[in-house]
Amino acid sequence: LIRWVVLAGLAITGVGGLAGAVDLPLFVILKLLILAAAIALGLLIRVALGPFGPAFAEMASGSPSAEANAAIRASLAKAKPAVIGLWVLLLSAAYLGLGTPA
Repeated sequence: LIRWVVLAGLAITGVGGLAGAVDLPLFVILKLLILAAAIALGLLIRVALGPFGPAFAEMASGSPSAEANAAIRASLAKAKPAVIGLWVLLLSAAYLGLGTPA
């Protein structure tokens, strides 16, 4: 629940800044929107990795199966683009933080 509240707050404030309803510098607005997108991708990753936990537990119990291997492979493949996107967003936010006007 807290992630959804923070996501909504960042997104609403960022969009409000773009619309002129909130008086913020552009780099702050962009950082808010980037962080909102990063949280959204984090939530997407959690959904994509849903089948990973039970399949990994099955493998760790010492009785791996082809189905468990397939579930792990599929969930990792589904999550990989979102993880790469998350890293791009986080690096972008860091760049905005370093390039902040004094």
